[in-house]
Amino acid sequence: MSIIGIEYIVSSDERKTLLNSFKGFNMEKYTWRIVFDQTELVPITENGKLGFEAELYSGSDFEKEIIKEHYIIFMKLEAYRNSEVNITEIESYEDFIQSDCQLLLLINDVQFVEIYTKSQTELEILYDNALKIGFSGIRYITKETNERACFNVL
Repeated sequence: MSIIGIEYIVSSDERKTLLNSFKGFNMEKYTWRIVFDQTELVPITENGKLGFEAELYSGSDFEKEIIKEHYIIFMKLEAYRNSEVNITEIESYEDFIQSDCQLLLLINDVQFVEIYTKSQTELEILYDNALKIGFSGIRYITKETNERACFNVL
């Protein structure tokens, strides 16, 4: 059995999905990419700004951004090693494996979160964190159980 990711369900009123998903995770070593055509947010700030106004974020800037409250309806988020930001379209698991992307997060319909990563160590950190936070429906995604044909959410 080859574990390739995790999935879980967050509360429908969750405002810090990313912050809670990545607690205890070393975000600094990555450059984070928001795939805008696969992301839909609802502004919840007083000024009506959505946040995530840039496509690429350093690890420290990403951390600052996810501290803010966000209501994420859909999202596709990619993480690249800081020295390897060669962006290619990722439409499938095979595309992910062949790309420089190290971690891919998908959020569907506010609640349904999937995280795929090439590092088993990081996958364990993310899984343990999901347990500690108390997300529901937490399970590993394996090559055998992966039902996602397309790595897009919209």
